[in-house]
Amino acid sequence: MATRTLRSAKSARQQPYTTTATARKSKATVASSASNVASFNNDHNTSSSALPSASANLPKRETSREFCIRYNHEFYPQITPRDDYELRLLADGGFKKDGTNEEFYEFVRRVSHEASLDERGNAELMAQRRAKAKVRLDRPSHVLGAKPFPGQDTIKVRPIPNSPFSLRLWPTGNPAFNVWGIDFVRTETGDVVVTPPNFELSIVPDITAPWLPCSGMEMRPIWHAWGRMPESITPAMETYLAPAGASCRVARPGQRDVLFKLPVPQRPASTYHRDADILEFD
Repeated sequence: MATRTLRSAKSARQQPYTTTATARKSKATVASSASNVASFNNDHNTSSSALPSASANLPKRETSREFCIRYNHEFYPQITPRDDYELRLLADGGFKKDGTNEEFYEFVRRVSHEASLDERGNAELMAQRRAKAKVRLDRPSHVLGAKPFPGQDTIKVRPIPNSPFSLRLWPTGNPAFNVWGIDFVRTETGDVVVTPPNFELSIVPDITAPWLPCSGMEMRPIWHAWGRMPESITPAMETYLAPAGASCRVARPGQRDVLFKLPVPQRPASTYHRDADILEFD
């Protein structure tokens, strides 16, 4: 299943992006569902009491192009970008969600062409921009908060006791910052859901060292910070973020709290102590 999913992602790289909207939407849905079910099956037999440490090996990452294709499949299924530049511009999110192809192409011309240049000058300018876009999209994606990509092998799923839902974790963003994405899935199917009713996710004092200073705080999905109201957030959008090593709690009315600690890489990248000798005490 994973092999077929990866092939689908690679085949979507062809340029220009002329796949029909219906076919693209179908492929994206199948790939997402397959990834969720596979990740659930891989972790289903593990204990919910503890989460293992993240692997020290560098994980596979999707390219920025693959991320843009996934994003556009979800939020602009009716739009067909014609090249890398348009693909990246569409993923920036500045175009209206219900627009047509014709409106998008006019949007590209309006925001990209320079009034001070003639037709030939703009053609040369666009050629340069397309070349730069290709270079950028060939690079690994480090989009913070992006949902797991098809075939990602660093997803961790644990069932929540006395609940039809599970917690799903995956590393997100630049690896140097050691951040985990968190969301909820249905245990039986692996389908992504929004936060279940009356579930509250919080950061709490360290489970293994509760005496360390930590006031705790309720967590909010990242789309809340961007001004989206809860009722307008879809499962494809909702993601929580927390740093590796943080202790978290899921609170539910009438049920025991669920505590978990986010895994820490065996050799996390240091962002604060770049030139120092580190002493370790057993």
